[in-house]
Amino acid sequence: MGLLLVAILHVVRDAQEAAGIVARLLAAVPPGSYLVLSHVAKDVQEEQVAEMMARLSRLLHVELAARTSAEVSRFFEGLELVAPGVVQVHRWRPDQGVDLGEEFPMHGGVARKP
Repeated sequence: MGLLLVAILHVVRDAQEAAGIVARLLAAVPPGSYLVLSHVAKDVQEEQVAEMMARLSRLLHVELAARTSAEVSRFFEGLELVAPGVVQVHRWRPDQGVDLGEEFPMHGGVARKP
């Protein structure tokens, strides 16, 4: 079983509320389940991401939140991270030949619930 939280938690601006959502969902799945999570990066292409998030917030009428790698990593606390851990999503499996030619502002990771 797995939880897929792909590009969704940025709509939850409050960090504690976002962490609470992840915790409640993880509590509902059995040990051995996986969490797959990606999140807009606050610490990659900072100016462009800030502008993009501000525009999207205005268009969607909801305050969005980008987060740093460290902040995204906190969603995985208590879980067993799968290598390479929390990284920019295009760096998840760099040996697969994906070359975006630039930095992609999204962090992601996969972890197993013990």
